[in-house]
Amino acid sequence: MIQYARHRAVLGPKFHRVDWNALPDLPAEPGICSRRMSSLFKQNTKFRPAVMKLCTMLGERYAKHLERTQNRFLNKNDCRGLLRCSASEGLHGKFSNAVECDEEAGCEEACWDDFKEKSIRKALEDVFHYKQVSKLDISKIVGSGSEEWCDLNTNVERHVHL
Repeated sequence: MIQYARHRAVLGPKFHRVDWNALPDLPAEPGICSRRMSSLFKQNTKFRPAVMKLCTMLGERYAKHLERTQNRFLNKNDCRGLLRCSASEGLHGKFSNAVECDEEAGCEEACWDDFKEKSIRKALEDVFHYKQVSKLDISKIVGSGSEEWCDLNTNVERHVHL
C-alpha cells in the first residue's frame, strides 16, 4: 500500500494507471498485488476515496518537496535552469527515507513521504481500516456460504439415514 501511494504521488493526479512492475518491495508478485488492489477498490466503496486521499496528500507534499529542492538548487547555483531529477528518482523506487535527511536541508524540513507524520499516518490508518473492513466482509460471505454447505450436508445425512 505504501509503495503504491508513493508511486501514485510521484506520477501525479493526471496518471491513473500504475505500472506494478515498477514498484519496489511489493509483498507479492506485481500481478497479484494489482488484482488485490483492484478487488479492494471494487469491494468497499470507502476504500478507494481513502487511498486517493492518501495519494493526494503525498502528492502535495511531493510537489512542495520538488519546489524546495528546485529553489535550493537555483539559489545555490544561481542558475535559471529547471531541476530534472526527483520525479525520475521516485518512479524508479528511490523514494525518500523518512529516517534519512538531505544533508543540505539540515534536517529542518520533513521528508515528503514520512508516514510517521500525523496527517499522513491518519490517512494510512484509514486506508488500512477500510482494507480490514473489506476482509471482514469477505469472511462473512465465505462464512455464510460454508454454513449453508454444512446445512446441506446435514440434510443429506438425514436423508441417507432415513
